[in-house]
Amino acid sequence: MNCKQCGSRHLKTLPYVREMGTYSIENGSTPDDDDSPYDTCYTELAKTACPPQRARQVASTVGIIIGIVIMLFALLFGIIALAIGLLILIPSVWCACRNFLYNTGPYPQQYALWEQSFICIDCGHVAGTLD
Repeated sequence: MNCKQCGSRHLKTLPYVREMGTYSIENGSTPDDDDSPYDTCYTELAKTACPPQRARQVASTVGIIIGIVIMLFALLFGIIALAIGLLILIPSVWCACRNFLYNTGPYPQQYALWEQSFICIDCGHVAGTLD
């Protein structure tokens, strides 16, 4: 297989480039610190070969919990707390549903495509991505 842009035969898969361009360095922390004594670093080529990211659920989960807690306070404090709880809960549930649908729908397809994509070592052209 040759690069479509420059004709080079120096093609590597994106997962391989990402793995080979990833390394750990000591950051000076001691083992009894909470942090790892190593930082993960990436070469510039490995940064361009990063996989698609999953949608994060943390913010929507926290919003749902806060919304439910405020709505429980509505039993004590009335309609204003109920309205505030709903204003937090409804967008949080919407975001959680959207993230779940992305993580179960397009994300696995994008990740599979990323695993099958190639990058030209000579010119940097990526073939087979979602571009």
